[in-house]
Amino acid sequence: GGNSYTGGTTVSNGATLNIGNGGAGANIVATDSIINNGNLVFNSSTPITIRGFNGTISGTGNIEDKGTGVVDAVGYGNTYTGWILIDSGATFQFSVGNEGLGPTSLFPITNNGTLYMERQDFGVFIITNNIVGTGKVVKDTRGNSGDVSLFGTNTYTGGTHIGVGSIILGDG
Repeated sequence: GGNSYTGGTTVSNGATLNIGNGGAGANIVATDSIINNGNLVFNSSTPITIRGFNGTISGTGNIEDKGTGVVDAVGYGNTYTGWILIDSGATFQFSVGNEGLGPTSLFPITNNGTLYMERQDFGVFIITNNIVGTGKVVKDTRGNSGDVSLFGTNTYTGGTHIGVGSIILGDG
């Protein structure tokens, strides 16, 4: 259901916060910070957006995207360091326009769904994590001509789709 509280959300070490149960209408206050030191699980058939200067995710916890609704986790100051798991049928986006930061962890991104990135700037959005799994990587199908740099050793098998702009592989 809908959440309307303010003041942020904290997921403690060892705890799991499930946002949704696979159906429609799951949400979380999108303009306040989430401190995730446990497991943050998104499972909704409708989009979930965490975005803006205060809409950030931090902490040492893990993120799992299980639902068919797009998870738009594009906070300006995301600093979470846990792993990311994108399940089959799920879409996870942590970049739009000139907003969003790539993950700051050293863990691989396990992508069995769709990892979506959209940029309008150049040389700024860099993912150093390895991307693994059976999912696809999509760069911008909405018209922003910027670039995304993938510096990890990527072994995902679902293909790469570049709608507009470019993907830079390796750190030169």
